[in-house]
Amino acid sequence: MVKRGLRRLIPLLQTHLGLTRSDPLPSMIVLIPLVVLLGERTDDTVDKETSNGIVYWLLLATIRTSYSGSTDTRLSQDIRAARQADPVRALLEGLNVENSRAEVTERALRGRTKESPYFFLSLLVAMARDARDWWYDADILPGTKDAPKLEHHHVHPPSTLDDPRFDKGMVNDLANLVFISAQANKKINGRSPAEYFPELNEDDLRAHLVPLDESLRDANGYQRFPNTRRSLLAEAMNALLDRFRPSFLDEVPIENADPSAGLSLDLALYGSVRDGGRIVFTASGDGISWAGWASMAELDNAIESARIAGIDSDVTIGGESVPVEMIEDSLQVHIGPFLVTGTPEEWRTVFDRELDTSQPLSALPRVEAKQWDGEPIKFPITSTD
Repeated sequence: MVKRGLRRLIPLLQTHLGLTRSDPLPSMIVLIPLVVLLGERTDDTVDKETSNGIVYWLLLATIRTSYSGSTDTRLSQDIRAARQADPVRALLEGLNVENSRAEVTERALRGRTKESPYFFLSLLVAMARDARDWWYDADILPGTKDAPKLEHHHVHPPSTLDDPRFDKGMVNDLANLVFISAQANKKINGRSPAEYFPELNEDDLRAHLVPLDESLRDANGYQRFPNTRRSLLAEAMNALLDRFRPSFLDEVPIENADPSAGLSLDLALYGSVRDGGRIVFTASGDGISWAGWASMAELDNAIESARIAGIDSDVTIGGESVPVEMIEDSLQVHIGPFLVTGTPEEWRTVFDRELDTSQPLSALPRVEAKQWDGEPIKFPITSTD
C-alpha cells in the first residue's frame, strides 16, 4: 500500500508543484495521509478535482503547521479522513476551509525566516514563475543528481545592512531571501542591490518576486523593501493556493449548521495569576467527555505573546503540551477534543472577564481527563456564564 501510494503521489507533486525532491518540505509527516489516500485507491487514475484537492490540502497543512503540536492525535485523525469515502473533502474539513477562502496576508509573512513553512511556499511561487538562478540560468531546485541541496541567499547582503536600524531578524527576514546558487552569491560578493541589480534584467527580478523600485535598492530603502516584497509574495502565494482550490469548497451548503451546536467548553478559574491560579476546561457534548486544566499565568503569557508580538508558544493543558499559534489573524489552541480559535483580542476579553469571577484555590475540584476519540471541533471562543 505504501509503495503504491508513493508511486502515485511523487509524480503528482512533480507535475503540479515541480517538486523533484522531498527535502524542501518542512515536514515529511504531511505526506503520510496522502500516501494512505492514494495507496488504498483501487483506481490508478486520479481526476483533476482530486489531484488539486490533494495539493491544496498539502499546501494548507504545511503552512498551518498542522503537525507541530499533538502529532500522533492529528495524524491519526487525518489518516482516518484519508480512508473515508470522500477523503479529500474529509481532509479539508479538518482544516476548516469549507465555504471560506484560505488567504496568506502580508501580516502572516511579517518576521518569518527560512525556518517558517512560508519559506517552502516562497520556493513554490518562484518555481511557478519559472525563476532561474541569477547569471547562470540554472534551475533553482535541481534534481538530486544535479545538486546536493537547495540554495538561498540574501537580496540585501548582511554586510550592506550593518546599521543599528536593522536587527538580525530584519536582515534574515523571509522577504530578503531568494533561491539562488552559491555561485551566484559569489557574484554578488557583498554588494548592494543598487550595484548588482543592473547586471540582471527585469525578468530575472520579477520571476523571484523582487520589486523593481530603484529606491529600495540601498540600505536607506531597506526598511520599505521587505514590506513591498511581502506584498508581492502574498499575492503570488494566494494565486498558487487558488489554482488548486477544489470547486466543491465553494458550493453553497444546503444547511448552514452550526458546527458547535450541542457542544460546550466551560471555563472556571481558581485563584489568580499572582498566586499560581489555574483555569479548568470542561468539554461536553454528544459523545464527548473531557476535562483538563492549565496554569493561568502560562496561558496568559502565551496569549499576550501572540497578541502583542505575534509569537507562537506552547502551554500545558490537561497534562499535554499544546501549541498556541497565530494562524493568519486568529489565535488557535488545542483544548482537549476541540481546536478553539479566535482573535487575540477575543481571547483577551474572555480571559479578563473570567478573571473577575475566579474562585478560591480551595474550591478546585479533582480533574481527570477522559479520552474522546473524535474529530476536533473549530468554533470561535466565547465566554461562559
